[in-house]
Amino acid sequence: MVLQKRLTRGLSFAVILFLASTANKAAAFQASLVSSRTVSRSFDTAIGPVAKDIEPSPLSYSEKSRLYRRDFYDHDSWLKHRAKNRFVGTLSKVLDSGVVRQLADEVILIGAVATFVCVFNALCVTGYEDFSNLHHDPIFNFGAPLVKLPGEPFSLSSPALSLLL
Repeated sequence: MVLQKRLTRGLSFAVILFLASTANKAAAFQASLVSSRTVSRSFDTAIGPVAKDIEPSPLSYSEKSRLYRRDFYDHDSWLKHRAKNRFVGTLSKVLDSGVVRQLADEVILIGAVATFVCVFNALCVTGYEDFSNLHHDPIFNFGAPLVKLPGEPFSLSSPALSLLL
């Protein structure tokens, strides 16, 4: 009885999978086409031929840089990767990183909003303290309310942002 139910479920799953793969609109089982641009095979590597686009594309930096990423190490690149002075080169190229380029706009926007909130509250609402811990009253005191940012968006997005780094 149990074996018959399992065989029936397996057979029905196989039939559904077959029908879905033969249907014209089953996008999950078809090869995805990025665009109809012509592609030329430019050179062969140890893994196989590498394709490059002929026409420039309006894709983001991350998609454009996929063409130049290496999937394997040969002997020379492995020695360069394991060199003792690799950290100096890595630290000097941090700002040229693809992750930094992709996230720069968002980080600048968040930094600008946070800076505006801090400066507005210091100059217009609560005042500020100098380096000798002397409190000064607000320069522009026109009764503006304290500007606050909720902490939940920052705490909820931090796990996702940590995965990017």
